[in-house]
Amino acid sequence: MRRLRASRRFESVAALAACTVAAVLVSRNLLRPDVFSDDAFVHQHWMWHWRDPQLFTDSLTADLRESSRYPDGYQALFWLATHVASPIAFGEWLGVALMAVSGWLAFLIVREHTDWRPAAWIAGALFLALIDIHRFHGGFPRAFVHPVVLLAVLIVSTVRWTGARPQLDRRRAGFALLAAGLALAAILGPQVASGGSPRVFTADEARMFPEFGPHGTLHFFLPSTLDYLRQNRSGFDLLTAGSVLALAALALLAAPVALAAVAVHGFPLGPPRPLDELASGATAVTAGAVVVVVVAAAVALLLGRVPGSMLPAVGAVLTGVTLLGVLVVNSDRWARGGACPTGPSVRYLAGPPKDAVIAGDPFDLKCLPGTARRAVVISTQLAPAREVDHFLKGRAREFAMLRAYHGPSAGAIAELGSRYGATHLWVRRAAVRKELGPDGVRWRPRQLPYGRFVRALVREGEPAVLHLPAPCRRWRHGSDEVYDIACLSASAS
Repeated sequence: MRRLRASRRFESVAALAACTVAAVLVSRNLLRPDVFSDDAFVHQHWMWHWRDPQLFTDSLTADLRESSRYPDGYQALFWLATHVASPIAFGEWLGVALMAVSGWLAFLIVREHTDWRPAAWIAGALFLALIDIHRFHGGFPRAFVHPVVLLAVLIVSTVRWTGARPQLDRRRAGFALLAAGLALAAILGPQVASGGSPRVFTADEARMFPEFGPHGTLHFFLPSTLDYLRQNRSGFDLLTAGSVLALAALALLAAPVALAAVAVHGFPLGPPRPLDELASGATAVTAGAVVVVVVAAAVALLLGRVPGSMLPAVGAVLTGVTLLGVLVVNSDRWARGGACPTGPSVRYLAGPPKDAVIAGDPFDLKCLPGTARRAVVISTQLAPAREVDHFLKGRAREFAMLRAYHGPSAGAIAELGSRYGATHLWVRRAAVRKELGPDGVRWRPRQLPYGRFVRALVREGEPAVLHLPAPCRRWRHGSDEVYDIACLSASAS
């Protein structure tokens, strides 16, 4: 018995190590210093304020922090971590840790329910192979759902049955209590502390704004179900792993139908039925299911020739090879992040006073809160929101920012200072001129509502940012310039 327990402990530790290595492997792109998860520029950049109170004191950050997006426990965790590390880097490594622990919990759960060792390894491998659905990347609050749910699974396995008599497994009961406590803390705690959730859009309210339509940034309403599932607003994110999962479930459900079709038409021992009686499209489903069945049968025959003592090892090897293949082939799809520029403009914009607020094209301002650690008027990451109040404020900011940057009125630039506290204007002249064409480059007519808005602005004349007074320019490198908005306001008046 002692030897068995030691073996299981060793196997458990090995599984945790394997899950950790896999989690790091699929996150290796995001862990690069110049790559960031897009959501970090929404949820974690402002946490630098806890280390340096002079950073991110602007009104946009205040609105964001008051939007009830962040549970108190989540903020407390990052408050502690930010005193010794970057909140963005900590979030990335937290996502890796939660990913590894969740894969390990999947391993343990299956190991508790079956003595066939490869089953637990297959469970952990399957969980990690479908990682682009689980969305751990960045360590955002949603990443905590998976370990809590997996711990909660142990609740249903706390009771063991001996005949008709239930018995309580004390060891499992302890895990069940832990899961229940975590679930209550994660779900009820923030609700009690914040006094309730913010008001979000109803479907009818959302449909009134083009942002929620097929060509908007919050495209929740699409005419095609498949198009909706294949993009991340669905919550399913039907990419590589989602397609594998959906087709695997379909194959399991269609296998009996496929076997019946093969039996009736490929090996008929009775009067055959005509093929045209099958529903349209069933042929393709049947062919796919047959392939799955044939492959499964081949693997079963292979394992049937292996001595019983070697089955666990062979199963583990097959699982490992499969997981490795999936990771190598698809890991680029899981790199939930993008590279951010760190050129001369970004280095200069990290130099103004810590309470500076930078204005510019919302695309260019996307990375600045993380790379330069300076507040911005608005960015493409900070504008979208589901909370009504925060959405309307961000929407007004983006229209004002685009009107100032791509419109012909210098007064709109001055308004950014008086209305939103903007102190510096970052102008990328070459990029602005590219937008003067009929279809633009970044802001296209079909992109609603902002692309169409920019196209209307450039038809009114050349943008005012191309004709700003040189005395207000504070820095220049190539076609990039930075202007003092207070100086521009005085000049305009």
